[in-house]
Amino acid sequence: GTLWAWGDNEYGQLGDGTTANKSSPVRIGTGTNWLAVAAGGGHTVALQADGTLWAWGDNGFGQLGDGTTVDKSSPVRIGTGTNWLAVAAGAEHTVALQADGTLWAWGWNWRHGQLGDGTSLHSSPGKIGAPVILGHPTSLTSAVGETATFGITASGSAPMFYQWFKNGTSLADGRDITGATTTDLTIANVQPSDAGGYSVVVSNAYGSVTSVVATLTVVSSPLQPLITGPIQLQGGQFQFTVNSAPGRWVEVQASPDLSNWTTVASFINIPGTMPWSTPATNTSGCFYRLRQLP
Repeated sequence: GTLWAWGDNEYGQLGDGTTANKSSPVRIGTGTNWLAVAAGGGHTVALQADGTLWAWGDNGFGQLGDGTTVDKSSPVRIGTGTNWLAVAAGAEHTVALQADGTLWAWGWNWRHGQLGDGTSLHSSPGKIGAPVILGHPTSLTSAVGETATFGITASGSAPMFYQWFKNGTSLADGRDITGATTTDLTIANVQPSDAGGYSVVVSNAYGSVTSVVATLTVVSSPLQPLITGPIQLQGGQFQFTVNSAPGRWVEVQASPDLSNWTTVASFINIPGTMPWSTPATNTSGCFYRLRQLP
């Protein structure tokens, strides 16, 4: 169906791209698949028939759920999910139900715990109840003497607790290990004995969940980054092969004269060896090099 709105528009809550009040209905966008809508104190949230969730209006407390606190006068999609089933809006918070039966909330808890997770405010949907891992730790390769850090992102009702393990044995801060009970585990002055599989258990009052196992590989000296190729592809592109320590950030830089370099791409090289392509018409330069970040 089509979506229409009217009335107060101080924060853009009508969704027509303006902040001008409307005394008669105005159509919001051109979509014809709106399924449900809810109005909050100064924001609006709505579901489309494809299971996507959209929001607009006042966002001073993150109640839109787009990860910001910036007001929006037109609908913005919330996350990438396509399994939203129902949504409700409060004064400065939003709650929504997914098709798998999980409940999510975001915005401001104010004084009454509206979010149900024990926090004060968050601007992205947070799961209510047992924890869920949103981002697992990734495998790393580090040289002796370097620092290795594993991280995780999770959602669930607060407070949430974290416990890191190596090869199934719980870790504690000490020597060169910090963050054993936080979201980020750091191992300083890496030694061969630190090699192994690392995982983390996230728990709260409703349950617990265990991450995938990330492997730390320890080498005697740093792996030097290397870019090889190129191979000319169909469609006017060149493909290079990027080699670096797995799980490390790398930058691809280009230069027209081997003196002035410009970064044209940056990414985490998770597998260690991967292809990278660039248009043959790239005007940034005709020389390329690879830089591995610490």
